[in-house]
Amino acid sequence: MKKYDEITQRKLWAFVDDGRSLWYETKIPLSAEYIHSKEPLPFKELKNKKWKNISAGQRWGGNWESAWFRFTGKIPNEWKNKEIFFLIDTGSEGCVFSNKGEPLSGFTSQETRPGQLFRKGLFPVVNVPEGKVSLLVEAAANDITGRSTDCYFKEASLVILNRAKWDLWHDLHFLLDLHKALPENHPRKKRILFSVNNALNSYDAGSDTEVSIANRILKEQISNRINFSGHKVSAIGHAHIDVAWLWPLRETIRKVGRTFSTAIKLMEEYPEYKFGASQPQLYEFAKQNYPSLYQRIKKAVKKGFWEVQGAMWVEADCNLINGESMVRQIIFGKKFFREEFGKEVDNLWLPDVFGYSASMPQILKLSGVNYFMTQKISWNQFNKFPFSTFMWQGIDGTKIFSHFLPADTYNGTGLPEELLLGTKNFSEKDRASRWLYLFGIGDGGGGPSRHHIEFISRGKNCGELPQVKMEFASKFFKQAQKDIKDIPLWVGELYLEFHRGTYTSQARNKKFNRKCEYVLRDLELLNCLNPAGAYPQREISKIWKTVLLNQFHDIIPGSSIEWVYKDSRKQYQEILAETEKLFSTVENMIADKIETTGDGRPVVLFNSLSWDREGIVSIPLKAHEKDITIKDSVNNAVISQEITEGGKRRAIFKPVLPSVGYEAVFITNDIKETQSSSLKATSKSLENDLIKVELGKDGFISRIFDKEENRELIPAGKTANLLSLYEDKPLTYDAWEIDICYEEQVPAKPKLIKSYIKEKGPVRASIVQEMSISKSKINQEIRLTEGSKLIEFSTWIDWKESQKMLRTSFPVDILSDFATFEIQYGSVRRPTHRNTSWDMAKFEVVAHKWADISENNYGVALLNDCKYGHKVLNNVIDLNLLRSPKSPDPTADMCEHTFSYALLPHKGSVYNSNIIKEAYNFNVPARVIETNKHKGKLPSKYSFVSIDKENVILEVMKKAEDS
Repeated sequence: MKKYDEITQRKLWAFVDDGRSLWYETKIPLSAEYIHSKEPLPFKELKNKKWKNISAGQRWGGNWESAWFRFTGKIPNEWKNKEIFFLIDTGSEGCVFSNKGEPLSGFTSQETRPGQLFRKGLFPVVNVPEGKVSLLVEAAANDITGRSTDCYFKEASLVILNRAKWDLWHDLHFLLDLHKALPENHPRKKRILFSVNNALNSYDAGSDTEVSIANRILKEQISNRINFSGHKVSAIGHAHIDVAWLWPLRETIRKVGRTFSTAIKLMEEYPEYKFGASQPQLYEFAKQNYPSLYQRIKKAVKKGFWEVQGAMWVEADCNLINGESMVRQIIFGKKFFREEFGKEVDNLWLPDVFGYSASMPQILKLSGVNYFMTQKISWNQFNKFPFSTFMWQGIDGTKIFSHFLPADTYNGTGLPEELLLGTKNFSEKDRASRWLYLFGIGDGGGGPSRHHIEFISRGKNCGELPQVKMEFASKFFKQAQKDIKDIPLWVGELYLEFHRGTYTSQARNKKFNRKCEYVLRDLELLNCLNPAGAYPQREISKIWKTVLLNQFHDIIPGSSIEWVYKDSRKQYQEILAETEKLFSTVENMIADKIETTGDGRPVVLFNSLSWDREGIVSIPLKAHEKDITIKDSVNNAVISQEITEGGKRRAIFKPVLPSVGYEAVFITNDIKETQSSSLKATSKSLENDLIKVELGKDGFISRIFDKEENRELIPAGKTANLLSLYEDKPLTYDAWEIDICYEEQVPAKPKLIKSYIKEKGPVRASIVQEMSISKSKINQEIRLTEGSKLIEFSTWIDWKESQKMLRTSFPVDILSDFATFEIQYGSVRRPTHRNTSWDMAKFEVVAHKWADISENNYGVALLNDCKYGHKVLNNVIDLNLLRSPKSPDPTADMCEHTFSYALLPHKGSVYNSNIIKEAYNFNVPARVIETNKHKGKLPSKYSFVSIDKENVILEVMKKAEDS
């Protein structure tokens, strides 16, 4: 009997696979014409182009090219009162447009069975005068996943849809999927197979009577709910659209047109259909590029068919962006939905993001976000996350209601197998009954098709399945929180045990993001202190939106194609150019009010940080300024040093700048006084009165001695700043992944080519080491400053590797079970051991500006200016510097890189030390404002803001958004 059942199943599935042709009673081919273009051709330009005939099987384009198609024909008189559709297959993604240039519905590959893609697009024919029909379609020579390819025109026809056979096919598909998903011993499994087989046998030649009989047999198996299931599933149509990934932003705009217009079209056909979409950036694309479609979306929202979701501007990466970026994602996101749709969105919608910072609950709740949803943690590599619905507690004790999609997908098909999987996976069965289900094609957009909606409608009354109801997620969140009893609690970060390579891939973009975050911080603060000009709100908001866009979870993590990063780098360069213009305006206005009548050429130094700051400042020198002396605001000479950077002469010195304030200094040609300094430099050592650094023959650090504490930092026989090159060939997802087995390798070490002293004091001393490794070159300047223990490694690399990873490591004589890592607006402790599988899974973790390992009274921190991937195992601090994945961007990071990191020994534990402020100093340089001599109402040295609590930092000063 088992063999008989297998044969029957194969027969039935074969009918499902082949039966799509039965939907159509008859077909009439349409005449087809097209206009080809390399780049997307705006609708308004069609009138100036010449149409060419095209036949089925003819190639029309490839490699991201575009085309417009025009299909024409006539409906036979005998088709009157029939349900008529256009059946179109351009071999690609496409979108139907009206004769006024309005997108009406997208054509997207549709999964009718796992692995079975149905490319053909159906579009209803309505209100046709005299039977003449015409259809306008824009096509893109790529598929839904972004792969560009040669595209061939396949078909354009008029068809009559046989609704009874359409229903029969969906009934059969639905029940066969249910049969497959039920356990072998389920009492209904054989009955379903028996009924489906009977129905198909009754169908035979497919007459109306036979179809009716078959349908009746199947309906009895679908609509058979007697005792309602305890599970209540809120199902909502969804189309996850990656703002950029395997396609550029250019194509995302068109995906928005296709996806959003399809959703509107299906609402017209299925009154019970509910759809939702996140990311205001996508809505803004629609508003700018498809204004009539945007108005239809606004009407659908108002009528309660369409839900705006998610509080962030885009579904941003939550590992790499800083705290203020996270806040701005929410400010801009919520403001857009409030102003455009009158909706106060209070959920964070992040189904596909690669981990979630422990500081997020506090940031979310303070921003008016009460609910959090994701699915990605189900991808965990080693450990199964224990909860589906729970309270998530952050670093300050704040809790937020959280829900992980139990069906383990945000691209649901509506078929029974997924609904049963969700029922099985839902962890809180003992205390809750509600969960959320998203259905529709996603990542590349598309959203639900008619098939998905048909399957969902069949699930709502099927006894073996949970109660499925199409309704908004906002309704689900409120009801689920109300219903659950004794809700579980998860404390700390939601670490994704996967995609760890995203902390490092596409290093240039990560550096640009870090720089932009702090440039915008300074720009806003300075404009708040501007005594004259108006605050450039519009310009700053526009810049922020571009920064937020590039924090999308496939851009900043480094997991997109080369085209995306070409666009992104251009945007970052434009941002930095625009911010420099805005800086020039505000800095000049501030400088003009400052007293700068001292002896010599005046320069104003501005410190935007909220503490009195001592650190290196670099000032460009004029051609005539030689043997200069720098005097402070009260005419005292300060210790200075002339250096050459990039072929240009500069002066460096260490002023003490006031908190959120400035000091005017003066460059003179007075005779230099003797300047004492404890700095010493030899070809193999650097030292000052606090610390001594010794280098081995290989160029790595062999000794660090803390003179103040009389303490050796490096364990005997170990080497620090050990640069190591590993093979980096993850089993899957090249740009995304790092496999733990890389640790089993014996890595390659760079070869020291030459070493020389570059700077000898009195302000700073440094040694340059030129190295080579594999195909790459490394120049590293190791710097030590007078009066500081900070050891800086200013690094230039010409990176020419393929599937390699470069790391640096610092073994330190510190014993601690935990290391501390900076995250957004706080820090998190993680184990330095691997006692459990949860510990082991965190073999690569995120930190922002610093990571630290400390005992009660002493510790060591590693600072950086643009790196994120860290590892602290036992007593070794390890930093991931560069990777070179080949997919999806074969050119990833194959270029020159400049970056800095620094080792900082300190007294006290991590929180009783100076590392937090030093990390800010390392990332936020004082601004140098060139000015003229003049009288001013403001004194030569002044602090605008000071804070009397050491544990409080002024992170942001800005104008309110709305006043």
